[in-house]
Formats: sequence, C-alpha cells, structure tokens
Amino acid sequence: MKSVSWLVTLAAAAISLPSCSKESNATGAKDGLQPVVETSPTPVATDRQVEGAPPEQPSRLMGESERPSGPTPVDSKKGPETIAKAPPPPVTAGAGPVIDKPTYQVKVLVAGSYAAGKPGAVDVTLTPKTGWKVNQDFPTKLEITAPEGVTLASAKLKKEDAAAFNEKGAAFRVAFTPATAGTKAFAAKFKFVICNDDSCDPSTEQLSWQVAVK
Repeated sequence: MKSVSWLVTLAAAAISLPSCSKESNATGAKDGLQPVVETSPTPVATDRQVEGAPPEQPSRLMGESERPSGPTPVDSKKGPETIAKAPPPPVTAGAGPVIDKPTYQVKVLVAGSYAAGKPGAVDVTLTPKTGWKVNQDFPTKLEITAPEGVTLASAKLKKEDAAAFNEKGAAFRVAFTPATAGTKAFAAKFKFVICNDDSCDPSTEQLSWQVAVK
C-alpha cells in the first residue's frame, strides 16, 4: 500500500510542473519582469560596415608629381652604360694615288691642304670588285712611314683600328701632325686578302702619297 501511494504522489508532481512554469511566467509579467527569450546573436559590424563610414577608395598609382625627386638610382648589376664610339670625321677627298686591280681597288684620299702644328689625316680605302669580298679572318694591316718633321698617331694599323672593316670593304684613317710647312712624302705597306666563293687572293700593296703643309 505504501508503494502505491508513493507512485500516486510522483505522478501528481509531474502533472503540476507545466502549470508551475506557466504561473512563474505569469507572475513575472505581473511583477514587471520580462520573460527570457532566446535569440540569435547579433553580428558585429566591421569598420567597413559602420553606417556613415566613407567607402574604401582603390589604391592609386604614384603620379609623376608624387615620385621622389633626385637622380634615378643605378642598378649595380647592370654596370655602366656602353657608349658607342663615334666614327672619325671624313677626309675631304683630293688628289691621291689609285691602285686598280681586277679583284679590288685601293685609294688614298688626301685633303686639299694641311697646316703646320695642327692634326691632319689621310684615308686609305680597300674596295673589292663584284663577286669578291674582304677576308675577315686574315690579319689585315697597314704600316706607314712618315717623313721627318711629321708625327704619326700610329705607325701600324690593324683591322681592329680600322674606321670601317667588313666584307664589302675597309677604310683606315692615317692621322698625323706636321711640325713644319712644306711638301711631305709618305709611304705605306698594305697587306690584305680578297676572296670569292672558290679562291682567295693575298695581296701586298706599296703605297706612296704627298701632302702640302702650310
């Protein structure tokens, strides 16, 4: 009998629980308290979403006026810039010897006049005839002998010293400075090779010319 009464008491307590919850909510409302209602958390606004904040501006490229002043830095890996060597000024062609052969032509171009104490120059040119070309591998050279009272810039000119040197021709600048006035006689030995598709023609030409110095 005690077991049965205990079960009846437990059942009565379970039935009264919902009503107690309702009563507590009602009592809280009467006392001015708001019932607790579960809500989802409110997302926090970031700095870009704050009302009234200006829109984010895209990044701008640096303009000419915004670039730092001063010299442009030099990249040490590149090294100094290569300066192209300017070709020597042409000689005003005047009277001079011409050697005309079946495979080539050699000319000495002499200026009209020269002045004592001032630098001057004479050009010696080599031009192959049709079907021929200057051999690029042969150690072409021009050896000059100057008269007394004349100083040569160089008495021996190699193909590396030429004002122009390729298959179509070669040009050498003979630079000198006369100390006194008068007629000055020069001599030179010119060694080169002219080739075609079948053969080569090694040549040595003895040259001579005169210049008038005032």
